[in-house]
Amino acid sequence: MLTAMKAVDLGAEMDWTQKNPIEQLGWLFGKGTPWRAEPKIDGVRCSLEINREGGMLLTSRNGLDRSRNFPHLIDGDLLPELSRTVLDCELTARWHDGRPMLPSTTALVVSDPANSAVLQQMQGAAVLNVFDVLAVTGDPAVSLEYAVRRELLASLRPMLEATGYMRVVPSWVATRQRCERIMAQGYEGIVFKRASSPYLLTRNRNWLKFKRRAMLDGIVTGYTPGKGQHEGKVGSLEVSVYDNRTGTLVKVGSVGNLTDLQRSRASTPAGRLRQSMRGRVVTVIAQGVGNHGHLRSPQLVEFRTDKPASECTLDQLDAFPRV
Repeated sequence: MLTAMKAVDLGAEMDWTQKNPIEQLGWLFGKGTPWRAEPKIDGVRCSLEINREGGMLLTSRNGLDRSRNFPHLIDGDLLPELSRTVLDCELTARWHDGRPMLPSTTALVVSDPANSAVLQQMQGAAVLNVFDVLAVTGDPAVSLEYAVRRELLASLRPMLEATGYMRVVPSWVATRQRCERIMAQGYEGIVFKRASSPYLLTRNRNWLKFKRRAMLDGIVTGYTPGKGQHEGKVGSLEVSVYDNRTGTLVKVGSVGNLTDLQRSRASTPAGRLRQSMRGRVVTVIAQGVGNHGHLRSPQLVEFRTDKPASECTLDQLDAFPRV
């Protein structure tokens, strides 16, 4: 598999305390903008290569052949007219209620082939969300501009979607209204792609991603010891909230993006959490909440002195997308 092109996350450049962070992306919008917007699908990145016989090779981003986990891809003679075509995709479990769930998708990828097949018999065959084309019938396309590659993908769309398990991810001119609509539809986020960019085999700013995030106020209830450069200090802070029904504390995640000053103030000389830190209220931002109630990729925003710990309740998780 070719090294996949990756997008730069705009998260670190955003002020997430603002009510509508999309308003900060005005430089991407406007008449004649060179940027296109695609909905970001929350699945497992993979490449799909159609062989000469019409069967398919599905390769995960870490280079593993996962074709046998998806029997509908290796039956052969599926798309022989697209022999030696290579597509860039996001694999998802069959959608329910219009949105994919990452844990279900991951289970299909990491399970043994027999178990993966049984799961798909129960819930439906996995879906390949195609968003780019790297080669068409053996002719490389990576040097072509994104806009040209999207035209190629549009020409392939009828054949791909006729399979019943491939969808071509839409692409629109980047406007504020379009981006707000994408987010309102429940997608994980938006990927902005420069129309003139070739497919570069690295992470670069020709692709930018804006991921959905929400904020929560929680209570510091513990810590994880630091490792490596943070050995001998606090590594991360455990964050909990009060269960609205029982009044007990429930852990929702840990944040490790402390500044050097914050880490020093949180640590005793022995590398433990200072007692004065326990019970502190912190604001945390995260991309969503998983099935077990844990935040996905939580990060510390700030320590708060203006909010009592009793107001840090579990119902705040209702504002987060499920991932």
